Amino acid sequence: GDLRHLLTASVSIDAFNDLTIASIPSSSNTTTSASATYGLSPRRGQWSARLTASYVANDLETFKTTMQGITVGGRYRLFDGKLTPDATVIISNNVIQSMPEELQLTLRAGVIGSILETLQATMRFQWTNVQSDDTVRGRSYTETLTSLGLRWTL
Repeated sequence: GDLRHLLTASVSIDAFNDLTIASIPSSSNTTTSASATYGLSPRRGQWSARLTASYVANDLETFKTTMQGITVGGRYRLFDGKLTPDATVIISNNVIQSMPEELQLTLRAGVIGSILETLQATMRFQWTNVQSDDTVRGRSYTETLTSLGLRWTL
């Protein structure tokens, strides 16, 4: 058909053991991650969309964290590709060893604009909210990030 479908998947296991001299304790760390992405776009179109499911676990000798998340995003090219806005929503569940589970919501929006043939400007905004069910032992916070950039191709 006229739509392009893209499927990607990855699994990674990184085991790290640090054996040091006798006076410094050794350490061990294992990180396991997996993700799957489905992308959709027209073959000759202006837009693209993607859906990603991810899992990351970091297991240290004394500490363990896990995160499971879903990401939905897309972009749309305007004015023959000279202006491309994009948006992403990320929902994740975070577990940090002895702390209560956290629900994290991240909203991202941005735009890339061509100023000249070799010069592009970028603007990005990100808002993240983390909430824990346990207000005494858990963390709850909001974070915002804004960035501006230029890219010059020689």
